[in-house]
Amino acid sequence: DDEDYHFAFDKKEGVVHIPTEIPVLEEAFEQYHDRLNCFIVEPLLQGAGGMRMYDISFLKRARELCDQYDVLLIFDEVATGFGRTGNRFVADLVLPDILVLGKALTGGYIGHAVTVANHKVFDAFYSDDDRLALMHGPTFMG
Repeated sequence: DDEDYHFAFDKKEGVVHIPTEIPVLEEAFEQYHDRLNCFIVEPLLQGAGGMRMYDISFLKRARELCDQYDVLLIFDEVATGFGRTGNRFVADLVLPDILVLGKALTGGYIGHAVTVANHKVFDAFYSDDDRLALMHGPTFMG
């Protein structure tokens, strides 16, 4: 991850940065699983992390660990969705709990983005109480 994006924050409490190496991923889940509520990743291509590609096996193992420890798996496919990795979505290969899309959703003509969630996540936010709403504010929305 590019440190230039994080210079404004002295401490990153509650955040664990994990390189795309399966042994490190397993070690992080073993060490922090009781404090993790989600695992968010740019799948197959770390755009913000320097345009680094990595293998699908990492995501498959992440899915297994998230299931094992009841941690939400979130794919940020803003840069990878709509065929940019050779697949329609990486989520077609490994299914996340939450999928975030943007930019290519409208071909860049209008600011629009979407968050897609499985039933477990959707049901947790389904309410007439606006305090329970899933707050969604992507950068491409202005």
